[in-house]
Amino acid sequence: MKLEKRIPICLLVLLLSITIATSQPLKQMQSEDISGSTLHDKMGFSLLIVESTIPNLMFESNRGIKSGSVVVEGPGIWHIYLTPGVQLVSISADGYLPLNLGRFNYQPQPARKIRISEKAVLGAFSGLDENRTEIKLIYQPESSDEAVYGGLDDMLMKINFSKGYAVFNPPPGIHRIKLNLEGRVWEKSYDLKPKEKVEEIVSFSARREEDLVVQEPGNLFIMSEPSGAGVYLNKFEQGETPLTLDDVLPGTYQIEVAHNLYLPETKIVEVVSNSYTKENFNLIPNFGRLSINSLPSDAMIWINNQQVGKTPFVAERYSAGTYSIRLIREMYYEETDTITIQPGGKYEGTFELKPQFGRAVIASDPPGARLSMDGQAMGKTPVSINELPSGRHIINITSEHYFDFESTINIVDGQVFDEIFELKPNFGLLTVISNPEGATVSIAETGKELGITPLVDSKISSGTYTILINKELYENWERPISVIIDEQQQLEAELIRKVGRLRIKTDPPIAEVFLNGKSRGHTPNIMIGIPTGNYEIRIEKEGYDTHVSNVEIIHNKEIELSKILGTVGTKRWLRTKREARGWSPIPGVGQYISGQNVRGSLYVCGFAGCLTMMVFSSVQYSSTETDYNDQMTAYRAATDQASMDFHHSKAEQLLIDMKDHNEKVKIFSLLTTGIWLLQFTDAWVFGGGEKPISEELRLNLQIRPFSQVELNTLKVGLNFRANILN
Repeated sequence: MKLEKRIPICLLVLLLSITIATSQPLKQMQSEDISGSTLHDKMGFSLLIVESTIPNLMFESNRGIKSGSVVVEGPGIWHIYLTPGVQLVSISADGYLPLNLGRFNYQPQPARKIRISEKAVLGAFSGLDENRTEIKLIYQPESSDEAVYGGLDDMLMKINFSKGYAVFNPPPGIHRIKLNLEGRVWEKSYDLKPKEKVEEIVSFSARREEDLVVQEPGNLFIMSEPSGAGVYLNKFEQGETPLTLDDVLPGTYQIEVAHNLYLPETKIVEVVSNSYTKENFNLIPNFGRLSINSLPSDAMIWINNQQVGKTPFVAERYSAGTYSIRLIREMYYEETDTITIQPGGKYEGTFELKPQFGRAVIASDPPGARLSMDGQAMGKTPVSINELPSGRHIINITSEHYFDFESTINIVDGQVFDEIFELKPNFGLLTVISNPEGATVSIAETGKELGITPLVDSKISSGTYTILINKELYENWERPISVIIDEQQQLEAELIRKVGRLRIKTDPPIAEVFLNGKSRGHTPNIMIGIPTGNYEIRIEKEGYDTHVSNVEIIHNKEIELSKILGTVGTKRWLRTKREARGWSPIPGVGQYISGQNVRGSLYVCGFAGCLTMMVFSSVQYSSTETDYNDQMTAYRAATDQASMDFHHSKAEQLLIDMKDHNEKVKIFSLLTTGIWLLQFTDAWVFGGGEKPISEELRLNLQIRPFSQVELNTLKVGLNFRANILN
């Protein structure tokens, strides 16, 4: 049954067709290094050269770019001068996302050269004609029941505006789109160029109306293998498979199905009212396997001017076709080729990259010189550089006492530059001898030390200098010299000792003066020519306290020392000395009285210990002698041989023990006597302690024995007394 539906003609109104500029997504930029060695003449800077067809590029760096350092050299060419070292440079432009060049170590020479281009979007290939155009119609239905009919070039179909827009993809040329909404008509013609995109706002007007006969629709179900393919019905985009289309007007339709990496397929179908039409598309693969490697690896790969990765690069599915490829690696020449990938086939290629550098081994005579290349320090010779960019490089070699050397070297691809540069001497030889030796030799103008005397054949750059020789406690020695290249000079320096004077007076006079323990006469005394330094002055006079002072002798100055000698300490010391001698027969007591407590304790302990051991050994001897006599008596009384042997054996062992005990008695007796004699002599010689030194505080601890009878009782003990002597 055929049903016709008539839409009444309405009053035509003004049809507005408005083209608006919508916001476009930001495009992307990509960079590639351009091979070649370019030198520049701006010392102290690194140069980045940028070529691009993208206008108005802007540059930033994490280390900053100084004002005036970006120079436009010509259309599409920028020179950016940077501080040498590692930097992170980014590039931006209107309508593009910022491009980060990554961390890169910018060298003074040569310049880095890159090309900036627009990056193509991968994965956009649909399998359809790449020149196909796009017409995007924007319309927002007032309700879900609205039905818009029409199509491209007099085709009639229901147009789905549920998303707020509809898209047509006709081939380039002249086309007309006509839409009808309940009698109101919108119509427009286009002359489209390849890949042109047009966007229109649809506004239906009542000023023009047409009757439209719409038959009962049919249904269309479209499947594909693989699924996810794009479906176009009469050049109108519908969605992806599997796809069900309801309310399809009866008629003949062209169905196009396209899937990335597969060949597109087109069918003509007939849709009948109130019927269900099913179409299945088995798409043919349009890809192959791609494998690209390089020697060395890690080269950047560009396919059809699009950066895709680094070698080794493997893509199991890559669209079939013919491609131009480029391989770029720093320090190597760019490699280009054209490859073809057949559907279902594979391409495997390995490219051997040609080096754009050489190896340099630079030495000097003498070695150890500082080498710089193109303004950058390279270390001390010999220097080996494995990858040096090909081309000309300026080297500077400097070494102390030699003329600076500058030269230009040329590095050839893949070759080794090996050379020793002989430096021209710029020095003379200086020998310095001093008496006494061990003096420091230096250059007075710069303070640079040359060494310690004797200094033999020290290298000094040619010129006029003042040689300074100094040694502690001696006067400085200076002498001007002129150093001539290849000549030898010798300096002999007799160093003069720094001295001062010392004047000493005492009351009373005629006291003996000791300087660092050496007698230097009696007061009053004037000592001249005393070497500078610190000294101990000791003044002694019979019957007076000893005086000790420390003085510092200063160069060319007189130090005066005046002292009044005291007698209080000496009298006390003599009295203590007499007491120590009087008690000397008792071990340790003389030392305690003299305040020599440690020494006295050692004598007491040693004497008491040896005496105890002597007595103990004597007791053991007596006991052993008794046992021996008993065994001998038993031996004489024995009547059998066994008893006689037993008592005789015991007697022999006891006799040995008696001899051992007797030896111990003798030894400890000698030790006891020796200790007693030693402490007795010590008390007589050192009794009283050290002779007092005036103006010196000392703690004197004395231990004195005492005995007294009180209430018919004898008391014996030790009396402790501590006092401060001065």
